[in-house]
Amino acid sequence: MPEIPIIITLGKARKLRESLGVDLLKDSDPTPIISLLNNRELLGEVLFFFSGETEKETYLDGLGVDELSAGWDNLADAFVNFCPSPSRAAVRKAIEKQAEAMAKAATAIAASMESQEVDGAIDRAIDEIAKQAVGTLG
Repeated sequence: MPEIPIIITLGKARKLRESLGVDLLKDSDPTPIISLLNNRELLGEVLFFFSGETEKETYLDGLGVDELSAGWDNLADAFVNFCPSPSRAAVRKAIEKQAEAMAKAATAIAASMESQEVDGAIDRAIDEIAKQAVGTLG
């Protein structure tokens, strides 16, 4: 899927807010952009909105994790460019810091899932469920 440049205009931002509830019109507030990192389905819908494509399901079917990630990067850049010039550097930094914090949190969660303590707790829970199932059947 070719990379599609995203250009946010006042008209497009209004239509996006009306159609998907994503509000890019709040004064340099990157919260809606950041929230899309945790909502792949809505991110796909937003990317489709800006794509100019007409076949929605075909477009969405072509969005894998790499395309969503690249699309989010493009959207974040477009949002920064849509902000007033004096606030662009601060908005870009805010987006980068929030995205970095979310990435660190995801890494920490993944690392905790690989710990022996968590692995043992999962094994104990599975054993308990199996014992209850055997007791119910017996």
